[in-house]
Order: sequence, then structure tokens, then C-alpha cells
Amino acid sequence: MPHSHNHGHDHDHGDVFHSHAPIGKMKLAFFLTLIILVVELVGGFISHSLALL
Repeated sequence: MPHSHNHGHDHDHGDVFHSHAPIGKMKLAFFLTLIILVVELVGGFISHSLALL
């Protein structure tokens, strides 16, 4: 017996960057990630490591 999916899917994608996380925690996570990225890049160049790059 086939099941019909004829119900509406009304939702809005206008606020793509909406988050329930506090702004302070998001900034902290972003800057920690950025710091780790920079440390890995510098370490990769110094040690000639493609794994770190």
C-alpha cells in the first residue's frame, strides 16, 4: 500500500547563519580553530611536513 507524502514543507532559508549558540562561544571556537590552523601551517613549513600542511 503506497504512502502519500502530499504535505507542505514550508520553511524559510533566509536566515542561513542563524544559530542558537552564544556569540562569545562561537567567537572563541573560531579563534581557537584559526590559531590551530596557523600553528599547523607554520609547523608544516618549518618541518617540511605535508601532513601538517
